[in-house]
Parts: sequence; C-alpha cells; structure tokens
Amino acid sequence: MTKIADTRNSDPEMVGLMIRCSPPIKVEVALVVAAPFAPRSRPMVRFDSAGGGQLYEGRVAPGGTAIILPDGAAGLLSGPWRGLDRLDVKVTENGRDVAGRIELDGLPSAFAEMMAKCAQ
Repeated sequence: MTKIADTRNSDPEMVGLMIRCSPPIKVEVALVVAAPFAPRSRPMVRFDSAGGGQLYEGRVAPGGTAIILPDGAAGLLSGPWRGLDRLDVKVTENGRDVAGRIELDGLPSAFAEMMAKCAQ
C-alpha cells in the first residue's frame, strides 16, 4: 500500500509512504525517496501531525530509495495516525534533508484490509 506525497507541499525528492506485509505476519513502514541514500546510513525520520511528533532512526533498504522504519512504527497506523488528514515528514541524514506532506485519506480502511490479507 502506498500514499504518494503531496507535490505542492513536498520536496521533489519525497515520493511517499509505503506500507507492506513482511513475513511472518509483520507490517513494514517505509518512506520512499527519489534520490538514494547511502546503503549503510541511518537517516532520522520525524513525523509531525496535529497529534504530536515521533522520531525514528531508519535503515536504508537495498537500492537506497526506501527508508525502513523500526517495527514499532507500524503501531502508528492503528494508533496516533488513525483519523489524521495528513502527516508531515522530514528525513535527515548527514546534512541532507528531504521533507514532505502525505495525505492520509482512506488509510485506516486500507490498512485494515491489508492486515487481513497479511494474516493469510
């Protein structure tokens, strides 16, 4: 499942948010960027919303264009992000910042459907 970044309120490098099943019955949350990060870098990811902010250390997936968040980040989908209209995000690593806004409309129902399929 993906949510594309709002191009009017995002840096050109911010692509969006990706949520996927990862065996065994685990949900992986990642941010996708257009220009790759170094393979061993550990970018810091900050999410801001009306409900507050969260900061995570991400890890870069092979290819460098996906920043995978720690397992605890999946809990945001059924908790603090539930009912939000949008989410502001900023990825920072070694002096490089990539910021954007992601609209969350339809996320709760899509996430529930995805979880049901992940469990199969």
